[in-house]
Amino acid sequence: MQNKNPFKNLGQPPVEASEKLKKKVMDGVESIELLRDLTTLFTVNYGSALIDLFNITEDNKKNNNKNNNSKNENS
Repeated sequence: MQNKNPFKNLGQPPVEASEKLKKKVMDGVESIELLRDLTTLFTVNYGSALIDLFNITEDNKKNNNKNNNSKNENS
């Protein structure tokens, strides 16, 4: 009895995948990309968004203090 390697004949001859299979694969890829984008939004960018928010808030406080000081000097 001779052992044949079944992997030598794998993909011979090349066969075109069906449209149904192609659509299923592309839908899976799109779902993974969406999940990746959402994960990135709420993890990687979350920290920088908070930092930007606090920087804007601090800038607004400084501007408000300057405006209040100039109003008090004009009175």
